[in-house]
Amino acid sequence: AVGTVYLRQNGGIGVLRLDDHGKTTGMWTPLGQGSDTVFAADRLVLSGSDVVVAPEHQMPVQVNELQVLNAAVLTTQATTTTQEYSLLLTVAGGLTVDVSSAIDVSSCGYRRARTLGNTTTGAAQGHAGGSYGGLGNDQGGTPNWVYGDYTDPHELGSGGGSTWTDAGSGGGLARIQAATIALDGVLRANGGNGWSSADPAGSGGGIRLDVGALSGSGTITANGGNGYANGGSGGGGRVAVYYDSSTFDSARVTADGGGGGDGPGAVGTVYLKQNGGAGVLRLDDHGKATGVWTPLGQTGDTAFSADRLVLSGSGVVAAPEHQMPIQVNEMEVLNAAVLTARPTTAEQEYSLLLAVAGGLTVDAESAIDVSARGYLRGRTVGNTTTGAAQGHAGGSYGGLGNDTHSATNWVYGDYTDPNEPGSGGGTTWSGAGSGGGLVRIR
Repeated sequence: AVGTVYLRQNGGIGVLRLDDHGKTTGMWTPLGQGSDTVFAADRLVLSGSDVVVAPEHQMPVQVNELQVLNAAVLTTQATTTTQEYSLLLTVAGGLTVDVSSAIDVSSCGYRRARTLGNTTTGAAQGHAGGSYGGLGNDQGGTPNWVYGDYTDPHELGSGGGSTWTDAGSGGGLARIQAATIALDGVLRANGGNGWSSADPAGSGGGIRLDVGALSGSGTITANGGNGYANGGSGGGGRVAVYYDSSTFDSARVTADGGGGGDGPGAVGTVYLKQNGGAGVLRLDDHGKATGVWTPLGQTGDTAFSADRLVLSGSGVVAAPEHQMPIQVNEMEVLNAAVLTARPTTAEQEYSLLLAVAGGLTVDAESAIDVSARGYLRGRTVGNTTTGAAQGHAGGSYGGLGNDTHSATNWVYGDYTDPNEPGSGGGTTWSGAGSGGGLVRIR
């Protein structure tokens, strides 16, 4: 690996260069020493196609200027089973990443079958992809549950399931503060891909940017990794960008689910906020294949809130994480996206309670759809089997279900204020339909 060259004119600022001068270079260069609590420099320049640099241990990097040039990479160490690593970068002045270079913490998150807290408890199992902002693919196992705050990504991505040893790790975490960022290269926290056999992939990681002026033609991604063969793909991670001014194309900021393998993962979250203005939360598949669904909010929330919520893409399906209202100022459901509720179970009723202070837009391809989200077969109002449809009878709510062969449940509810899910069909066959769900919008 390259070593360090430090140049300083007396009375001026120092320049620390890590430069391969076009020579073949291997390994990586640690920044700082084991006793440091922070790595600091006036101006830091990383240059060269084999120059890979990371903090020596888990500590912040604080510089006045930073340039990543000529295919160099700034990263962090990969998280182990005993130590989490993340990139915590503060640049008092300008951060430049040229078109060939990267700040890349992909695959630096939790290892396979590990999740939030660096634990195996609740982690993805079998061939399932890892989850963070969106759920990993669940065709071959159970993914871990989503976690984290879309406004403040502060966690690593989760690894793929436990069946195979080469499952992908989750994406890492990068939190960057800078006065200006000119990003023509890439800022990545993608999940690791499955390697062989039926390896599942890791979820995307976390990125938070706090910047004065953001420019450039590069990309910012926290995408899920791609599954291999029968391995599930990872869910998207979480990205939040806070800025004073920006000419950066927001469509180049993504938290897509991974693709391939046993099937794609769900999209994660991208939050964009101009300081002093309204924030925009986007769940967008950018035209990629997308599977599973994206829970809105966290387990401890009493409501899910956003300034402006945009769901976009033919595989994008979003619903509240648990039974709670959604409260937004503006909402758009676009390009065949779907807003729904979780299906009611024998223990828990779910409904969609949506309050939009301003405008709600659902385009011609999209839907708010709670079909079949009501009571299960043989269950009716109150989520009980008492009085429910029997045999081959259809379920009832506002009108009676067909009773040619068996007794149906009786109608219920107030026509002026529908406030109940629909009832399931009769009990004879396990594949009987559930009732329609409940949606209340104001």
